[in-house]
Amino acid sequence: MSGKTVASKRTNAPSTQAERPVDETKGPLDAAELADAAIAAALVFSLLAIGRLLAAGTAFQVLGTVVFAVLAARHRTRTVVLAVTGTALFTVLLGGIGPLTQSIVAGLFGWTGGVSLAKKRSIPRTIALTLLVAWPPVSIATVGFFAVATELRELTFENVANQWDGLTNIMGGIGNMIGLGNADRVKEWGADRLDTLFRWWPLALPFAQMIISMLYALLVRRMSRRVLRGVNDALGPVEPLALETASSLVAPLPLSLVDSEIRRRDYLVNPSVSIAVDDGAHVAVAGRNGAGKSTLLDVLAGIVPNDDLVRPGTPGLGHPGGTAYVSQRPEGQVLAPTVSEDIRWGAPDDVDVDGTLTLVGLEGFGERLTSELSGGELQRLALASALARQPSLLLADEITSMLDPVGREQINQLLRDINDRGVAVVRTSHLAGDLDEADEIVTIGEPQVHEPLGLLNTVYVGRPLLTLTDVSYVYDKGKPWERQVLVDIDITVHSGELLLITGSNGSGKSTLARIIAGLRSPTSGDVELAKRAPVPGASSDSDPGKIWRAIAFQHARLQLLRPTVEAELRSLAGAHDVNERGRQSAERIPLAVAALGLTDLLGSRVDALSGGQQRRVLLAGLLARGADVFVLDEPLAGLDDDGRAQLADVVDDLRRRGAAVIVVSHDSSWGHERVTRVLRLDQGRLVDP
Repeated sequence: MSGKTVASKRTNAPSTQAERPVDETKGPLDAAELADAAIAAALVFSLLAIGRLLAAGTAFQVLGTVVFAVLAARHRTRTVVLAVTGTALFTVLLGGIGPLTQSIVAGLFGWTGGVSLAKKRSIPRTIALTLLVAWPPVSIATVGFFAVATELRELTFENVANQWDGLTNIMGGIGNMIGLGNADRVKEWGADRLDTLFRWWPLALPFAQMIISMLYALLVRRMSRRVLRGVNDALGPVEPLALETASSLVAPLPLSLVDSEIRRRDYLVNPSVSIAVDDGAHVAVAGRNGAGKSTLLDVLAGIVPNDDLVRPGTPGLGHPGGTAYVSQRPEGQVLAPTVSEDIRWGAPDDVDVDGTLTLVGLEGFGERLTSELSGGELQRLALASALARQPSLLLADEITSMLDPVGREQINQLLRDINDRGVAVVRTSHLAGDLDEADEIVTIGEPQVHEPLGLLNTVYVGRPLLTLTDVSYVYDKGKPWERQVLVDIDITVHSGELLLITGSNGSGKSTLARIIAGLRSPTSGDVELAKRAPVPGASSDSDPGKIWRAIAFQHARLQLLRPTVEAELRSLAGAHDVNERGRQSAERIPLAVAALGLTDLLGSRVDALSGGQQRRVLLAGLLARGADVFVLDEPLAGLDDDGRAQLADVVDDLRRRGAAVIVVSHDSSWGHERVTRVLRLDQGRLVDP
């Protein structure tokens, strides 16, 4: 979604609330508003459905209200109306008037809470807005409903009376046990009050709902403020400016940042960073993993606030003529099911889809499903979507990390071409060829201490661990759009082996990696696993079973599910297992941490790590797990020189212990002294390397 900031001489640091525009009624809903409305509607519907299933509807209604409040704080009222309408229509599927009523109530209270947060209103003013907007329709609807549904009203009142009787009986029993007594008098007093309220219910109900509305408003405000802060930290604050107003405020260049602290949330990422960018500039940002390269791009995009950043207007993230951003995780920027739809999402109506795809090397990909694209193809698609908005500033984070050499040169040439047209490029990279393309290199953080890779001592290549015979794979087999990805693959993997699988983007490398790791079954052919050696300390008659396999995905963040590094390592290693294997995994964690240089990061939150650091955490967890076959899909992407050297040492250690390591990578130069075999895929077939 697009982050947009208020025009000023600087990109001012936004608070946890987003400032409302002067006139929020102008302009149609943009792509970000439509997407967020759809997501909110689906999320609230799911919460209400779960609440109905667990008989805890009120609790889950509060959570739904928080969702609508965050939506109201970040977008225009029309966005909230669309989301509430969608939720209300969905709730018809649940049956009954209860879920429908809950969705409307959540929308009313969510809107008042969100608007109050966005406009920084005090608690009394928040309560006043709630009583003015949400309380009257809820009370009128309740009184009107009970006036018509007399039998249901009597049943409800009888239920309340029975609950009071039950509560006082319990209290009386406890009182008699401890010698207090007088429970009957309390019971009679309460029954008389309830009888009075039931007789005057048209007045009593609105009064009770007023008190409840005030408490509800306070609860929603407290919960929504915390959630909104997290959403804004992750996605950047959003202001729903009218398109004609926004276009006049967008002016991302020239920009400058001088000796500024770079922070993300509460973490100091880098104490001093300086950068200056003008029209047509090509600036490369270099530095070690964790130095703050990605955070710097977030600052330039307006996602992370920084008072020291000077520019003439707003960054205009996602706006024509503004800033376009391609992140390290291109899969997170894909919104549509097909490639052509993704290009059109939020782009100008006259966008040349085919021409844009041709520019990035995806000619003919328009009708391809985005879910079937490789990591490199996703990077190209993310770049195409960015260029479709005709930006004046392109921010590219490790944009060639998953591309083959031919694709890397093609993208570098494309960046040179847009430079010639006056588009400024700020990119991060660890690849020397990418850095050489820049007019200026800005190095942040401490310099790398690169140690050349030492040669591995002789490793014995032993018994077969895994054999693929005539393995083929077809996406959507039997459907008109089926596509063959692998054809008749024959591979035998031995213990102690380092096997490198290379090939161009889309050649089938990641699909083959998943089949080897056991995450996918081949459409045809066989995968045979050897028996593993018994676990030391296990009973002599235990079945050793098949070999253990582990895979590190291209996108490391998808496998990191715990909040802190230490918790993630224990989870990945299986150290919580109450058996011999779990004990051994726990013992290997400190060794894996030391091998990958993570000692100082154990207490860090995973979200605070750079992409390269997250990849190291994943590799350390898998190393501690102690599998027999390790499949590493593009493990070098985002790693600095030190990280590459550490990876080589880890691979050496795994092989010495008898494991096989299969590396899927475009970088055939890495570890070439260590590789026992190189396999190259071309259009799904193994060919001579």
